[in-house]
Amino acid sequence: MLDKVTFPTETNGTGPTTSFTYNSYGQVWKITNKAADGHQLNEVKTDLETPETAADDCPRFSTTWSKTENFNIVGE
Repeated sequence: MLDKVTFPTETNGTGPTTSFTYNSYGQVWKITNKAADGHQLNEVKTDLETPETAADDCPRFSTTWSKTENFNIVGE
């Protein structure tokens, strides 16, 4: 499974990354984007982190959460 994509920079250094986190069914439940300096830019999560184990069909998400730098202000 694809865990992370690292994008190139003009100076051939390590660039920004996109990481994928999977559940036990092999479904992506979280995508995280980080800047070249390693700080988190944004994240999207679904409610598929721990799906029902006795499901008759492939689990489907019903809720998503997004967190974005300079958008979700804590304490206000």
